[in-house]
Amino acid sequence: MTYLILGYAFECREFQYQGRTVKGLAFEIKTNEKISERNKLNITVELSKKAGFWIRLHQTAKGIKVEPYKSYVLVPCKDDPCGLELEQIEISHKALMKHTDCFDDSFNSGASSEYYVEE
Repeated sequence: MTYLILGYAFECREFQYQGRTVKGLAFEIKTNEKISERNKLNITVELSKKAGFWIRLHQTAKGIKVEPYKSYVLVPCKDDPCGLELEQIEISHKALMKHTDCFDDSFNSGASSEYYVEE
């Protein structure tokens, strides 16, 4: 079955993870393949100090199936001398929650990336 993966980016204060300096966070959700552009806008991801990432659907959302997919920290690429290019390192919910002092409660309703996966 084919699924659409939507990625949401979040800012945070810098912290260390696996010996690397984290510059941001990303969260991906898995949804049905043929979701409309309008329904994409009905999805909001919340970053909460108390609970980590949450998926929220607007009450007008119809026919959407969503579930958490993956969480990432964004770190400077090792081969970028300026440190401007970022790469993702997957992070577990448990590991993420150890750094709640480095992020603020925030919402993101616009996916910054999308791609398809076969499962």
